[in-house]
Amino acid sequence: MEIFWGNKSADWFISASEYTGYHKHLADILMRHMLPKSTMCDMGCGIGLIDFALADYLSHITCVDIDQGAIELLEAESAKRNLKNITAMNVDAAKMQGAWDYGLMLFFHGKFSDDPSHYLNLFKQKLFYIVHADPIDSKKDNKPKRTKCSSVSSIRRELERLGIVYQLEHHALEYGQPFSSFDEAVDFVKTYKICEVGEEESYLRANLQEADIMDYRYYLPHTKRFGMFIIGREDNAHI
Repeated sequence: MEIFWGNKSADWFISASEYTGYHKHLADILMRHMLPKSTMCDMGCGIGLIDFALADYLSHITCVDIDQGAIELLEAESAKRNLKNITAMNVDAAKMQGAWDYGLMLFFHGKFSDDPSHYLNLFKQKLFYIVHADPIDSKKDNKPKRTKCSSVSSIRRELERLGIVYQLEHHALEYGQPFSSFDEAVDFVKTYKICEVGEEESYLRANLQEADIMDYRYYLPHTKRFGMFIIGREDNAHI
């Protein structure tokens, strides 16, 4: 879904992350491929929830996003969590400069293929390019047209056309949304256009579950399926 950053959307993403442990599990996956106390740049970071989950493992994380609102929310939440090793930058990743051990593109909205050497030359070790899984059933599991992020099959074709060497892992993690009320659930479904207009309540009555944490009354389940392309810098010295 396309994200419109603001306090309400940030609260939804934070509560979903805490309820499901999604970003903690994703951090565990990433740390299988990274050395502790390394540096990382997260390009298209949003409000930085994966970076908060990685902060205890890495020496420093640079968070980059073209959306000023997202950066302001990230900085506020980082200060609230008293994280000292995160730096946020409001900049276009296609124009940034620097050097890090690792790079992360998590459902990245930019166009990697326009200048792959630019991105690869920012990192000494590996770039992790995480994208949506391909649909299981095109009629039931297709991404909305408004979704800007790419899928595994399209990125695989892109990387192979560019001659980029990669490893690919497939993962699935629970990343649903908890709600304190039914009205909040309706607001969420309307905001992100999850179903047809006017069908929000019927959709929720068919899919909403009772929450198992006291602070929340309802939970809308969602399994987030994705592919992680691991692009080693040494393997791609020719780029």
